[in-house]
Amino acid sequence: LPAFYATMYIFEYASAYGLTPTNTQPHYVTTDTIQINQTIALSHVAALSQTPLETLEFLNPEYTLGVIPYIEDRPYYLRMPVSDLGLLVENQDSLYGLARADFAQREKPLPELVDQNNRIRYRVKSGDYLGKIANKYGVSVAQIKRWNGLKSTQLRIGQRLTIIPKRIPVNETTASSRTKNNNKDVYVVQRGDSLWGIAQKLPGITLEDLKKWNDISGSEIKPGMALSLKPRS
Repeated sequence: LPAFYATMYIFEYASAYGLTPTNTQPHYVTTDTIQINQTIALSHVAALSQTPLETLEFLNPEYTLGVIPYIEDRPYYLRMPVSDLGLLVENQDSLYGLARADFAQREKPLPELVDQNNRIRYRVKSGDYLGKIANKYGVSVAQIKRWNGLKSTQLRIGQRLTIIPKRIPVNETTASSRTKNNNKDVYVVQRGDSLWGIAQKLPGITLEDLKKWNDISGSEIKPGMALSLKPRS
């Protein structure tokens, strides 16, 4: 409270103390963007350019973790002052090399740098608890709590959880998907499926196999779509 009164007093009697207000002149900077082709951190850019890290964070507020991810078929861009962009373009190889070396030295990969297209919605069943669910999908309890904004480990039956799995367990979904067509060489896409997730559930089949055998150039699939699980003759 005393500080508040002191501030009001200064405003009221500023002229008596020779204090005069000044107008702040805005500082305009011309910026441009460059597409990023590998996961990097804003700190890597600051280290190889003349742009301070604080400026990069201000111009790229969408990267709240200070990291620009790389996900195939989904471009990400870096915004920075035009005056510094040329230097970065000239040193792109050094930038990516620095990022690779830095991330390789980290103990664990960043959990946030995952393909959000692979997320699933899990319905809590009787007997479920966070540790059990986390182990099932190869993630940690802390990750599940963060993805769902959970403050505790308490769950209720029927609750829906968002999970970005590192592995997909082979379960009744896979079996039923094949049975619908009575054909072991065809998989019927279920709601929540992704090409990556399907490939993880089918031993010996890779993501590239599915895309090649079904003439899929991107990664978009729809529920009910029949996918061939072997090369077409």
